[in-house]
Parts: sequence; structure tokens; C-alpha cells
Amino acid sequence: MRGIEIARDKIYTYDRAAAIGAAEVVGAIALVVTTFTVPAFADMALVWRVLAVFTAIEGGNRLYSDTGF
Repeated sequence: MRGIEIARDKIYTYDRAAAIGAAEVVGAIALVVTTFTVPAFADMALVWRVLAVFTAIEGGNRLYSDTGF
């Protein structure tokens, strides 16, 4: 029975990591799109795009470290 609990916990961790990583990547894409469409953010476009790249990389790193993919 303990093996089933361990497997369930691993799947939950993978699902959670995938959701967090995907949310960070989607957020990064949204930041880049916003810098092109909203004039107020266009002034800081470079800063926002650097943040977007960092967010996407961090999401990928979190996915890799939590799931091993």
C-alpha cells in the first residue's frame, strides 16, 4: 500500500511542477505580447522582455528539477 502512496505523491508532484512551469512560460509570453500592444509597457519593453526570458527559463528549470524531464 505504501508503494501506491509514493507513486501517487510523485504524480502529484509532476502535475504541480508541470502546471507551475507552464504558467511561468505562458506568463512570459503574455509579458512579451504586452510590451508590443500596451504603450505604457512599451517604454520598458527591454526590461519586460528580459523578465519574460528569465521567467521562461526558470519555469523550464523548475520542470526539469521536479520531474527530471
